[in-house]
Amino acid sequence: SARNNPGRGVTGFLVYARDRFLQFVEGPDHALDELLSDLRRDPRHMDLEVLDRGTASRRSFPGWRMERLKIK
Repeated sequence: SARNNPGRGVTGFLVYARDRFLQFVEGPDHALDELLSDLRRDPRHMDLEVLDRGTASRRSFPGWRMERLKIK
């Protein structure tokens, strides 16, 4: 995600703990739709669930190239 998402115009962060991941992504609607479609086709991703989706006047994490946060 850190490598691919900047080319899509997507920023955000990824949190992982044990076997669970939470990803916050922001960007143009078409880029988010494409990303979600790619993730659903990827066999490494299971039980994918969108918790919320909305619009904002500006990004919360404009300079974050999918920063990774590991919680033990």
